Amino acid sequence: MVTQHKQNKKQTKAQKKARAAAKRERQRKYRMVMINGKQKRVKREPTIDGMSVDEFILANANAIFLHEMGAWELMRDNNSSFVAELDDVIDEDKLFQDPPC
Repeated sequence: MVTQHKQNKKQTKAQKKARAAAKRERQRKYRMVMINGKQKRVKREPTIDGMSVDEFILANANAIFLHEMGAWELMRDNNSSFVAELDDVIDEDKLFQDPPC
């Protein structure tokens, strides 16, 4: 009795392209970590220009943006230029004036 081996079909160019695109998408969305000696897929943290979102906000945010988002702790922790910039935008003298009649 002779056993016959199943022959694998070759993939077409379109199938190879689709498989490669799916692999790139998977690598973009997930990263591999070792958990209990096994490789597991874990979602990647969102990034902007290669930095985490929090780092990007710290590096590029101005006082107005931090004020709108309610990130008061970042305004106080960073240098006082954020607070000075916000003071320039909000003129207290004009805030408390009586409205014209």
